[in-house]
Amino acid sequence: MTRRAVTPRAALMAAGIFACSLLAGCGFDPVNLVVNQKEVEEQTPYVAVPNQQAWVNPGAVTFVMQRGLLGGSEQRIGLRNALEIPGDNQMVLRSRAGNLAAARFRFEEFMTRVGGAPAPFEGITSGDLLTAEDEFGVYHWAEKNFGSDITCVFAVRRLTSAARDLPGEALVLDIMLRNCLRGSSAEALAPIAPESIGFSARAAAPVPHGTRLLSPLAAPGLD
Repeated sequence: MTRRAVTPRAALMAAGIFACSLLAGCGFDPVNLVVNQKEVEEQTPYVAVPNQQAWVNPGAVTFVMQRGLLGGSEQRIGLRNALEIPGDNQMVLRSRAGNLAAARFRFEEFMTRVGGAPAPFEGITSGDLLTAEDEFGVYHWAEKNFGSDITCVFAVRRLTSAARDLPGEALVLDIMLRNCLRGSSAEALAPIAPESIGFSARAAAPVPHGTRLLSPLAAPGLD
């Protein structure tokens, strides 16, 4: 079945429903709101944008796709991949503004919104993730190894407007990374480190970086 691109009217109606749900006495079912919002997002097409418009600067970018969402936007950034491991090296970034930005980061909800974790991390849960912290806060990640020198990582994190300027009126930027390469986990995680996410592709200079590992149980807000 061919899906139709979301129309301005449909987006306006969904936005109106969302606003109504915030007011007392609307008689609105929150479950239907979530369903309607997800349906609108699924029908919103991506548009190719220049690599220089990427919200972060991971290097080795092959393409950037972007679309508007209710209360934010989404970018999908392709990363160079010279391996035959199933799946694509990529970053998915979702900005959130207004009341949406006040919600806690919830891993399962985020995975639903981005279409699930990519190979070879299908079915991964929050309990499978390790935790680390740098000057931009906590991030969560997992690793898989193939042979003696191939490392695949999966990572998620939230970046706030307190750390750097975010696109549009966004207050938070939720990020997912899948990256496989010949090298260490630190090298594979580089696209989600402060040197990469601390500035956009148009900016000139990165920020300093220092990371320390934490217990996997030391991650507030990962549900």
